[in-house]
Amino acid sequence: QRFPEKLPLLNANDDRMNQVCYAAGCLWGGVNTVIKAPNGPTRVGVAYFAVRPSWNAGVLSAQVAQAGYVAVNQQNLLFPAIVVNNDGRGIIAFTLAGPDYFPSAAYAPLSLDQGAGAVRIAGPGVEPADGFSGYRAFTGGNVERWGDYHTAVVDTDGSFWFTAQCNLGGPRTFYANWSTFIGRVAPY
Repeated sequence: QRFPEKLPLLNANDDRMNQVCYAAGCLWGGVNTVIKAPNGPTRVGVAYFAVRPSWNAGVLSAQVAQAGYVAVNQQNLLFPAIVVNNDGRGIIAFTLAGPDYFPSAAYAPLSLDQGAGAVRIAGPGVEPADGFSGYRAFTGGNVERWGDYHTAVVDTDGSFWFTAQCNLGGPRTFYANWSTFIGRVAPY
């Protein structure tokens, strides 16, 4: 069943930190941010950073060890979750959505030495999200709540596990049609 108005936008939320990890001597984090591509409109992307803290004579200080942005031209990346191992390698997991992609589970490799790599789709979305939270009749707005199920952890074998909210299709309830993707990335 579909509702009679146009599909809602996905909520990119704000710039609060979603997940932080400590590995390879750094605190790693990422946030949603606005990114303007040279040949496209302003979209939502990811700003990530690794900060190396130090404690000297009772004074806490920090130095940025790695920082950058992850973006896909014309698309949005929502709600990053970062995990890094003690070798300084990891992933940033997020939802990829936009004019060319239904909400999909995706990630980018990350390293202390080289920063973020190319975005990879792990769970391709197959239809638009159209849950009740984005319809005026239910909430008064046209922006669907999104991004509550993004996490990432490193396993004892060095692999990276992550979850990302997406839309893999299948049965829906009257109120929602989204999925939680669980993925594993082998150590590299």
